[in-house]
Formats: sequence, C-alpha cells, structure tokens
Amino acid sequence: MDNAVSNQLQNNTQLVSVIVPIYNTEKYLDRCLISIVNQTYLNLEIILIDDGSQDDSIKVINRYANKDKRISVYRQENKGLSDVRNFGLSVAKGDYILFVDSDDFIELNLVESCLKLLTENSVDMVIFAYKYGDFESNNIALNVYPKTGILNTKETIKYTITEQIQSYAWSRIAKKEVFKGITYPSRRNFEDTITTYKIILNCKSILVINEPFYNYYSHRSSSITNNYNSKNMEDCFAFRLERYRNIKKIYSDLDDYGTQLVINDLIHFALTLSYKDNKALKTEGEKIIKEDNYVFTKRLEKLFFKHNFLLYYGNKFKFIVRKIPFLYKFFKGKN
Repeated sequence: MDNAVSNQLQNNTQLVSVIVPIYNTEKYLDRCLISIVNQTYLNLEIILIDDGSQDDSIKVINRYANKDKRISVYRQENKGLSDVRNFGLSVAKGDYILFVDSDDFIELNLVESCLKLLTENSVDMVIFAYKYGDFESNNIALNVYPKTGILNTKETIKYTITEQIQSYAWSRIAKKEVFKGITYPSRRNFEDTITTYKIILNCKSILVINEPFYNYYSHRSSSITNNYNSKNMEDCFAFRLERYRNIKKIYSDLDDYGTQLVINDLIHFALTLSYKDNKALKTEGEKIIKEDNYVFTKRLEKLFFKHNFLLYYGNKFKFIVRKIPFLYKFFKGKN
C-alpha cells in the first residue's frame, strides 16, 4: 500500500455514508447497529431512516443516536424501501455509499477493508460475498462468486444478468458519484434488479471478492424474497425483462445470456405460483424443467420472442399462464 493510501485510511479522511432503511425490525436492530457503530473505520455518516415503523424501532434508533454523533435520524410515513433509499442518497454527504438492511449485520472490518481495496485498486465499486440464513439457529450458508478480481463493466453486467453476481444493493460499496441519476422505483418489489445494473454501467471497473463481509438474514417471514405472490413475481419478471432489453441495446453480444434468464424466469414463476394449487400442473412443470436446459431455452427463444409461446405449449401451459394475470395479459396482447 503506497503512503497516500495509508495516510488516507489512517486519518479517516474519506467519509462513508451508511444508509439503513428501517421498518418494523426492532427485534434485529441492536445487532445491526452494533455492527455499524463499531466499525474499525471511524469516519462514517450513519443515516437511519424509519419508514413508519409500528413497533418500537424508533426507541432503539434514538438510543443509539443519543450516544453517537455520527448518526442522523429521519422519520417518514411508510413509503417503501425504494423511497427510503432514494431519500438516503439525497441526504448522503459521503464519498462512498453502503446500504445495510436493518435486519442484517456487517463484519466490523467491512468499511476499512473495502475502502482500502477501493483505493489501492482504483476501482469504483467493491462487490463482496455474504453469509445468509438464520443466524439465530446457526443455519447459515455462504454465497461466493465464480470469478473474482477486477472486472470491467461488461464482464460485471454479464455475471449480473446471469445471476452469478446478485443485484442486492447491500452487497457492495461504491463511490457516491456512480449513483448519479439513479432512482429506485417507488412502491415496487425487487427494485435492485432494475437499479443495480445501471449503477454498474456508471462504473469503469469493479472489484469482486469472496470475503463474506455481509450477513444477510434470509429467514424472516415478511421478507420480500420469501413471499411468492403475483405482485412480487410481476415486479421481478417485469424488471428482468426491462433490464434484458436495455442491456441488449448496449451489449448486443450478451443477448443469449439475457434471453435464457428471462425464459427461465417465466417458467419458474409460472410453476412456482401454480404448485400450490394443482398437482397435475406440478407434474407437467417438472417434466418441462427436466429437459436439457440449453436445448430447451434455445428452442423456446425463437418462439418466445415471436410471441407464439401459448400456441406452442397448448392448453396445458395456457392454463398455467391464465392463473397468473400479468403473464396472461403479456401474452394475450402479443399473439
């Protein structure tokens, strides 16, 4: 590490804004905030935004704010995660941005380690690995990436649209400047899907590491990712389809990667929502999924984007699609 980098870190001259959206997470908030206020890197701006919590989250927030002058507290009527993140970005004064969900927690050296990597490698973003699961019962797994090191924008986009690098807002720390012009979509779920790739496009280079600096509590029953319903699936599919179309305009040679993901999403969402209702549909769906993935997606690709999907699969798959209003509307308007 050269002297300039060393001095910056030792003197804590770079301000890092840590944005924490909070909604009804009183039970987990102590664990989260302890991991932030005790970071080995001290020059933090800790932005706590209570999005209309109906539990005692605000009492926990105020207890920490009264002890730590780095904490700023904001309260608003419930507007959803996207609006909270947008507000956090609008008030953040830091050189770097880190999002932390209030039911998760981070390793104590996350900021210091990542800031060192950002500065030493002259990159705009560091994407780190994470642990996930139920930390109370110690049922935990590790998520790592297939390729690490410094990636250019196109490489990172490729791994993102194939879900080998997830789009979670909290799985990275980045220069504030790469968030310029970025707005999370209001009142929509899976908002990271349509936003993270745009942030990546604003970067020149990204460092991907397999150091698990983040701890993602994925077992909370109210978590969006644990709730399969039409609204969630509609948002996820719509955003991935929009992302695919936008990326195709920039990197046409990534078309195959995006196409296969969109098709697989379609099948997965349709079958996931149908499993609960009809055993016959489950059996039919399992037959489809067991087909060779490459042959299946290539065969379906042409039909899908010519909007003949329903005709190809006939009444059995048509019934699945009709059970999900957003899919039915999509195909009905295209045939």
